[in-house]
Amino acid sequence: MAEPLSVDLRKRIVGAYERGGVTRQEVADLFQVGRATVNRLVKRYRSTGSLEPDPHGGGREPKFDKKGERVLRQLVAAHPDAMIPELVEFYFEKSGVVVGTSTMSRALARLGFTRKKSLWSRPSNPTSASKRYARVFEPGRAPWTLAVSSSSTRQDPISE
Repeated sequence: MAEPLSVDLRKRIVGAYERGGVTRQEVADLFQVGRATVNRLVKRYRSTGSLEPDPHGGGREPKFDKKGERVLRQLVAAHPDAMIPELVEFYFEKSGVVVGTSTMSRALARLGFTRKKSLWSRPSNPTSASKRYARVFEPGRAPWTLAVSSSSTRQDPISE
């Protein structure tokens, strides 16, 4: 949204029109503003005698105030790999405030958190993280068992 016109510019616009000899459209063209702006400023000046802009109207209260941001930081520290819908649930359980996934995403970005997840591997486990998390479901194998293979270790289907 655009900033309000400065009081100085408002005074020059109304002064140019009030001196006479020019139309509102000519004043608008001279100061590169819309004719409706000139109309509003002249009307305001004649009715109130002031050219000060109105104060900001306010807006919605933020869902994440300073306390909410502290709670969110604690939740992310406690659940670093939680997805946004999970964080929404955790935040509701902790604070009682209902937020949407978009609001949660914007709050996380504002706090400097990124969406990047880290797949880490403990030094004691020589298997790479990507292979540990690869889910290969084979017939007859329990779904919780990882089947990690490569083309060099896979049996040739012809020799079976």
